[in-house]
Amino acid sequence: MNNPLLGHWETPFETPPFNLIEIHHFRPAVDEAIKSASDEINSITDNNDPPSFENTVAALDRTGEKIPHEIIRKIKEASTFNEGYVCNRQLGFGFLDMAWHTVSEPVNIDVNEFETVVT
Repeated sequence: MNNPLLGHWETPFETPPFNLIEIHHFRPAVDEAIKSASDEINSITDNNDPPSFENTVAALDRTGEKIPHEIIRKIKEASTFNEGYVCNRQLGFGFLDMAWHTVSEPVNIDVNEFETVVT
């Protein structure tokens, strides 16, 4: 799989090629970023020198690169992907609530069956 988030971008200012990025590219890119960060941290914790500010705190501060704002924006936009599902789910809760609160006679059916019929 060719993941545009994992490569070097030959674009102005090395910005990501957004027209090539798809939702399925995010998970492998995040997994790779976590692995890379873990490797960098392991190189600090595996250091056999006596701990000092320079080889612990300063070394940790130098690890990794910041995620470009454009990618953070894309991740935030991707987080709204399921908003339609969540809205529909909340409406279902509302329909069920209204059904329970508008019952005028005792209901002689299984609760799960009632909820299935209403929603």
